[in-house]
Amino acid sequence: MAEGEEISNIEQSVVDASGDRHDLLISVKGVSIRDGRRMYTCRDITGRKEAERELARRNDLFAKAQDMADVGGWEYDVESGEHTWTEEMYCIFGVPLSFTPTVEEGIAHYHPEDRPAIREAFTRAVEEGEPYDVELRLVTESGEQKWVRTRGDPQHEEDGEVVRVRGTIQDITDRKVQERRLAQIIGRVTNAIVEVDANWRFTLVNDHAETLYDMSEEDLLGRDFWDVFEEALGTRFEEEYRDVMRTREPTRFEAYYPGLDGWFNIQIYPNEDGGLAFYFEDVTERKRRERQIERQNDLFRRAQEIADVGAWEYDVDAGEFTLTDQGRRIHGFAPEEDLTPSQSHELFCPEDQSKADEAFRRAVQEGEPYDIEACLITEEGEKRWVRSRGEPQRGEDGEVARVRGAIQDITGRKQREQALEDKKEKIKELYGATEHLLTASTLDEVGDRIHDLLTRAFDAPIVGVSLVEDGEIVPKWVSVREDLEVPPIQPRDVQGGAAGARALRSGETVAVEDLSGLENEIDYGDTRSAVCVPVGEELVVYLGWAEAGAFEEFGLRLLDILAGHAAVVLDRLDQIEALRRSEGRFRRLFQEAPIGIARVDLNGHLTETNPAFRSLLGLGAEDLRGRHIERFTHEDDIEKTRSHFDDL
Repeated sequence: MAEGEEISNIEQSVVDASGDRHDLLISVKGVSIRDGRRMYTCRDITGRKEAERELARRNDLFAKAQDMADVGGWEYDVESGEHTWTEEMYCIFGVPLSFTPTVEEGIAHYHPEDRPAIREAFTRAVEEGEPYDVELRLVTESGEQKWVRTRGDPQHEEDGEVVRVRGTIQDITDRKVQERRLAQIIGRVTNAIVEVDANWRFTLVNDHAETLYDMSEEDLLGRDFWDVFEEALGTRFEEEYRDVMRTREPTRFEAYYPGLDGWFNIQIYPNEDGGLAFYFEDVTERKRRERQIERQNDLFRRAQEIADVGAWEYDVDAGEFTLTDQGRRIHGFAPEEDLTPSQSHELFCPEDQSKADEAFRRAVQEGEPYDIEACLITEEGEKRWVRSRGEPQRGEDGEVARVRGAIQDITGRKQREQALEDKKEKIKELYGATEHLLTASTLDEVGDRIHDLLTRAFDAPIVGVSLVEDGEIVPKWVSVREDLEVPPIQPRDVQGGAAGARALRSGETVAVEDLSGLENEIDYGDTRSAVCVPVGEELVVYLGWAEAGAFEEFGLRLLDILAGHAAVVLDRLDQIEALRRSEGRFRRLFQEAPIGIARVDLNGHLTETNPAFRSLLGLGAEDLRGRHIERFTHEDDIEKTRSHFDDL
């Protein structure tokens, strides 16, 4: 070893007394050849070693990042023309590490159709300092085609000249494949799809969106969304869209958009780039059908309500019973309340429950349809009449799968039928009572029998019959229901304004729907409506009710008929009385006549003789009664007498 010659450098890590690590560079030099002495020197290189380790970590991290992201870095020195690549660049181009990269070699690896684009971008970066960021196709040494994103960033000196260009190339083949697949899917779907970036500018418009908006993708890309759809401002559309942009939470809604005159089902999703994706489904036709169905359903519901009909279905296998709201209402149930067939039948009147149970059982088990009418009592105790129908439906196996039917509230019809039956009974009773009325022999008997008939045939709480005496209508037969307060009915002047007086004067029925509207001082008490019917000139019949307008047209007709019959009876009584008075006068004339008078029957036998006749013949009444008139006739006059009898 020459004197002063350094023979070795040793790097050594040591730990001091405080535990801190130090990196040392130890140098060994020969000091004396004769005795072999050496000199050792130590230098602390801890800072340098830490910097080297940090740089190694960064380089390793950068290499891994490039590998994971398929990104390679490159640099081009303008003055020397030297082209430097990272290892990932060699992998992306598919060339060995021994490959010497040049600008022309790099451009030659691009797809022939894309070479002009990369050459122009690179040239402008070198000559004009213009950065670029393009996506192009690359062809590797093995012929594999890739999509890459290549970026170039010019570096300038102080004088502004470009001295180098640094950039990256990223393998985006997977992304391009996904985009192509997405584009194919988007092209096939029937929805209109658009995407916007974080600044609300269009980035994607599919074919269906072009057709919907009547605008091409080229016309829309890059334009502001709100400039295109100004009519959406201030509407629910703007509210929903901005809410998703703000919260990054997807949403979905349906609404009508006037700008396109249609209904749309809109799904909005946040994109990773900060923008949004819109999926528009035109549901105008579906909405039209829904509105049509809703109108039909509304019409069906209204028809059910008008006709008081509820529909039902019983699934035999599942044991499920479905009933429309109207069906529940008929049973006295609320629309949200459940009801089973057995619960329905339990509401039927006791006399009809077995009939309903048996009909339903036969429909389910034997497939026999039914149509029954029964009495039903709701939970509130209201009595109703219903018509229940069931129609079995068979499955493919021939067994009854379900029973469909309807239940109709026929209470109104039943009430009308009952009212008609009541009317028939009233008419029957009227004619039966009329026969009894015809046998009355006095005015009092007529009034009494009319009152009795009115009480039995009509449900009026106030019934009265008045006589006309000395210019007044005098109440004679009156009955008032106990729960009503009616002052005693007073005689009324025939020429006054009372309803009975007006009826008598006009000879026609007077019906007053509301007595409180009459302008007179009569106290009617609880009576609110009344009917007055004149019977000839001798009687006035009246009925009263505690409710306004309580009388029926049918009842008025019956009253008119009754009054007509009663008038006939009164006329007959008048005739009988007149006949009696005539017979009295005739009897006095017969007995007091100075000439002889005899009454004979149609056969010519004497039935009665007056005193002058008996005195003329010198015979008594008994001697003459029954003897033939010819015995007292001259023979010359017998033929003439016989001729008179023949004429009679």
